[in-house]
Amino acid sequence: MSKGAYLLVVIIAVVMGLVVGYIRCQAAYPENKPFLQQVGDTAEFDEAETKLLIEGVPIEQIPAATLKKLTLLRLTDYFDALPRNLSVLIK
Repeated sequence: MSKGAYLLVVIIAVVMGLVVGYIRCQAAYPENKPFLQQVGDTAEFDEAETKLLIEGVPIEQIPAATLKKLTLLRLTDYFDALPRNLSVLIK
């Protein structure tokens, strides 16, 4: 798998909630069935951005463009968990 394809898999995992960890519960709940195929906002993180997130660079040092993507995906509230959870997905 190319690095670009690999990063896309990581991004999809983030968008689907795997990084936050609740998607399985949401998918099992019968009332959510009509919504499981809907895709929300998406963003691509390049290798450098992904490296910053995995390394746990403080949010104040994240470039504005990367922070904008995190905000779009509503991941700023989970920022402190991203290094741990992304590194598990990549290993």
